[in-house]
Amino acid sequence: MPFAGSAACRLFSGAPRLFGGGGFQEEVHPEVCSCGAGHERQPALHEGVESAFETWEPDSSSTCGTCCRCGASMHRGAAGETAERSVQENLVLTPVKSLPKAGYAGVASMEEDVHSEKASSSTNDTTADGHSPVELWGIEEGRLGQLRSSSLLLEVESIEITEGDNDQAELAEFRLLVRHAVSGELITRVWVKPSDSVARLCDEVLRFLGEFGVCLRLVFHEDVLEARRTLAEAGVTATDNELGAVLMPLRCLTASLDGTVRLRHLHSGIQLMVELGARVWAASLAPGGSTLLMISTNGEGSLWCAETGVPLCTLRERIMSCGFSGDGLRFVGASDDFVARIWCAETGECLRSLEGHLDDVKAAAFSPDGALVVTASSDGTARIFEVETGKCLRTLSGHTDVVLAASFSPDGHSVLTASMDGTARLWRAATGELLHTLAGHSKAVDRASFAPGGAKVLTTAFDGTARLWDVQSRESLLTLRGEDGLVKCATLSPDGAKLLLATGSESPRLLSAETGECLLTLVGHSDWVRDASFSPDGMLLTTASFDGTARIWNTLTGECLQVLTGHSGAVVAADIGFC
Repeated sequence: MPFAGSAACRLFSGAPRLFGGGGFQEEVHPEVCSCGAGHERQPALHEGVESAFETWEPDSSSTCGTCCRCGASMHRGAAGETAERSVQENLVLTPVKSLPKAGYAGVASMEEDVHSEKASSSTNDTTADGHSPVELWGIEEGRLGQLRSSSLLLEVESIEITEGDNDQAELAEFRLLVRHAVSGELITRVWVKPSDSVARLCDEVLRFLGEFGVCLRLVFHEDVLEARRTLAEAGVTATDNELGAVLMPLRCLTASLDGTVRLRHLHSGIQLMVELGARVWAASLAPGGSTLLMISTNGEGSLWCAETGVPLCTLRERIMSCGFSGDGLRFVGASDDFVARIWCAETGECLRSLEGHLDDVKAAAFSPDGALVVTASSDGTARIFEVETGKCLRTLSGHTDVVLAASFSPDGHSVLTASMDGTARLWRAATGELLHTLAGHSKAVDRASFAPGGAKVLTTAFDGTARLWDVQSRESLLTLRGEDGLVKCATLSPDGAKLLLATGSESPRLLSAETGECLLTLVGHSDWVRDASFSPDGMLLTTASFDGTARIWNTLTGECLQVLTGHSGAVVAADIGFC
């Protein structure tokens, strides 16, 4: 169905930056066509889109048709731009002779000749906080900027750790060199210890490069390293040479009651704003990032091209909440007309109506493999449906009040429900058998979710508490109380080590998921925080607030890295993920 409502979208850009060499003088991060052919939307050609790149006029010979999603004019960039505008940037880390430096890893830039006398010298000076000082080794500022903007790759050739007994080896440091992948040019060196965390190493490298809005993932023996692990725990030894890394750009999606959704590409500064014309209740980006679903407070849904901001269609049926399948091809939504529905994410066509509930459907979610859907209803039950046929396979009965939430475990074997009866319950997905009842809250449980790995469950309730449960023992491991008797939001980091708790205060807290200890208090918002999301590597956190802003925080230091402004009403949702 064609989009019938009034809407406007605009495209913004941050400050221009220079490429590593050649190409345009203004750094352009293009919108890429979802067809996979590498097409890029030509700026300022589509009606209703204002671009900061209006003066950028590519050669007419580069034009290659229209976007296969929305019909917007597309072009292919000039020759040689592909490497400069790589979606994935890489770093090269090469270790050199170990140095007996004190404190955690300082970072220093170097000239290309690593065997120079200056490169082999060392110093025992440290800063007041125990960090090794940063040393600039003759790379001009402009040249460093070029290196930052280039495509990079990371790999380790060898590692040397100071010889000695076990205690000395534990404190020993080794030095890694960060190189440009294509040219082999040396960008920086990093001193690390086996006891240093992966997160701390990544943070130091990104700080030196001056990169914001990217995720640095370390890879060792084909496994992506968890941010909380130390290099020693990861098994990095003096004989290993298979340490790699990938820089991946991030985007942040925010939705506001002012009727707009903003999609910001954090690394490039490009911002896409879509105006719905009604108060936005929820917004979700499909896996892969090509389609944006927006839901208004009156239950109307619409699909948009997330690459150009062009409206694709409105949904004929009502929708109050949504969740995409893992492949991004379908989405399921709950409704107050007693029915959940499955739609095609490409066309907005309703594929299945999931019927059987006797009251409003409060929530709906796909199983990890996309074959099943679980729904929660005001009729006090949850139901499991088969996606291909729409048939109800099982009814989960046992709650004594409205079921507010339902979801599958990461392995798809269990279902978790939350209810107004003050309990959360675990069910066997294959049979509908009740496995455990998590009782302890004194009022309605409004949210329940599995922790990464599925061994724990996080719940929040109207009694002003959040609880972390052990799935097998059914024991409450942590009980966290909100200020002023409120818990607005609780979410776990991707590795399950940290928990963000937003309460009646404008300053949410970052807690240890093991002990409940407050690690950081995030100070900056002037009103309640309603929603929060961790980046895929857990290094960044975004918060959405009733003060009309979203903020991005460093989860290691608590530093506010960026304030996302522009909304004129409360920001009700924020999500950070890969572009």
